[in-house]
Amino acid sequence: MNRRLIVRIVTCVAVILLAFSMYFIGRQHTILVDNRTVEGVAPALKSIEVSIDKQDSLELYPRDRDQFVVTGQSHKLHVKYTDSNWNEIDKVIKFKVPAKNDMYIISLPKLAMNLDAPQSEWLEVFKSMAVQADQSAEEPIVTDDLSAMM
Repeated sequence: MNRRLIVRIVTCVAVILLAFSMYFIGRQHTILVDNRTVEGVAPALKSIEVSIDKQDSLELYPRDRDQFVVTGQSHKLHVKYTDSNWNEIDKVIKFKVPAKNDMYIISLPKLAMNLDAPQSEWLEVFKSMAVQADQSAEEPIVTDDLSAMM
C-alpha cells in the first residue's frame, strides 16, 4: 500500500471519530424537574431547592415544574429539602441521560422517597400530552348573519 493512502484513511477515520464524539459532547437536552404528587406513590414536597450542574438553583413548591437546558450526557443533580421528620437533606446525585431524546422529566417526590434508587425510577422521557386539532375534520361555521351568504 501506498503511504499516502494510509495517511488519508487514518485521517478520514479520525475525522469521523471526532464528529461522532462531538455529537455526544455537544448534544443539548431539556430536563424538567417536577414537584407534583405521584398518585399512590409519593406526595409533593412542601419546598425543594434544585439545581443541575452549575446552573442557578430553583425553589419549587407543590405542583411546580421548571426546566434546565443542559449540554452533554453526564450531569449532577443537587437537591436540598426538609423531610417529614424535619431533617435537612442535601444530596448531589450523578446521572446520565441517553442521547436519543430531547426532553426528560425528573419526578422529585419519587426521588425524595429513595435517594439511592436507580435513575430509571425517577428519570423518564417526557411525552407531551398536548392534543392537536385535526384540520381535515373542520366543522362548518353556522351564522345568522345574512351578509355572509351573499
